[in-house]
Amino acid sequence: DDLLASVFELCPAGLVLSRASDGRVIEVNPAMCTMLGYERAAVVGRTGVAIGFYADAADRDFLLRMVRREGEVRDFELRARCADGTPRILLVSMRPVRRASVEYLLTTALDVTERRQALETIAQSETMLRTLFAHLPHAMAHCRLVFDGERAIDVEFLQANPAFERSVGRTDVAGHRISEWVPDYADRHRGDLAIYESVVRSGGSERWETADPTRDLWYRTLAYSPAPGEFVLVGEDVTARKRQERSLQEGKAKLEAALDAMADAVYIVDTDGRLVDFNDAFATFHRFASKADCPRSADEYPAILEVFYPSGEPVPAHDRVVARALRGEHGSNVEFELRRRDTGERWIGCYTYAPLRDTTGRVVGSVASARDVTAVRRADAELERHRMHLEEIVRQRTAELELARAQAESSTRAKSAFLANMSHEIRTPLNAVL
Repeated sequence: DDLLASVFELCPAGLVLSRASDGRVIEVNPAMCTMLGYERAAVVGRTGVAIGFYADAADRDFLLRMVRREGEVRDFELRARCADGTPRILLVSMRPVRRASVEYLLTTALDVTERRQALETIAQSETMLRTLFAHLPHAMAHCRLVFDGERAIDVEFLQANPAFERSVGRTDVAGHRISEWVPDYADRHRGDLAIYESVVRSGGSERWETADPTRDLWYRTLAYSPAPGEFVLVGEDVTARKRQERSLQEGKAKLEAALDAMADAVYIVDTDGRLVDFNDAFATFHRFASKADCPRSADEYPAILEVFYPSGEPVPAHDRVVARALRGEHGSNVEFELRRRDTGERWIGCYTYAPLRDTTGRVVGSVASARDVTAVRRADAELERHRMHLEEIVRQRTAELELARAQAESSTRAKSAFLANMSHEIRTPLNAVL
């Protein structure tokens, strides 16, 4: 008895000895009291129903019926309540014992609340994963690599989602091998098998892209090993992205060709001041030997070039072409004089600029073109000098003609006066004769 009492006292599992006839507790061990937060005195002499041990009082009747029918109960999940009302899940076993013609029930209990919650969490996760697996837009298959000795020769599908089945045109993928559909798979696809073998042996992962030129399709594939000898394939159809990239590359090539064919310097700058693109004429305009010599940041150019207004005043950084365009301003035929700090060479640039905006209207960059109009402005100045010279010649000639005209008019008046005098002198003698 002392030995059994010690075992009862020290057992880490909860133990309760109750009378079978009325359910009153005869003894309870410390583990059970600690488990449910009851004091021993509050339990002994009372029934489990009375102390609120059962979350559902019908469970006690069920346990009693099971004991009478089966002789004992093993590992029954019972929903119980602690002294403070907190619900717990106990794994209960119950067996009748008889002593001195009195029948008792010995009940053992283990608190499996956390384990049950963990199992439920796992079950929920598995359900979620199965749902995700079924509805994932990417093709996904769990596979086993088949070896012939040390050589990988085939792939067996353990499970596959609908997207994968659609990608291969089959609905019965699980449980089959690729060789059933492609008899010479091991010879024709050694590269794929080598990747799968590397993943399985290393336990790591691999990513790669493959193309189907006959259908102009592209796929990006991930393979990783979740368990020895197994791997998971995740495939994504990236055809739309590849076609878009190809279209963008073709568009960029056309843009590059158009830019290179232009005589004007053309350049695109983003909001961080980086030159995104520019043509050969840009290098020529700024007196660089080639595009490779051009700095790729707009912030570097003030150290290389001085910029002046037509009045000769220096242009501050915030009023230069790129800064104006990034503020959302537009400009056309705006002229500045430029000077290379290293060589002292000067020239006149005529600029057109505008901001670049995204679909929301936000400024994301600037585009500008520039033309060297130095020769044109020199020719204009020469023409202006010629015009001024011609105007001076015309003024001089006009003055000479005006003087000649005045002199002619004076001579005419003198002649008229002379003739009038002569006529008078002649008529006077004649009058006397007559």
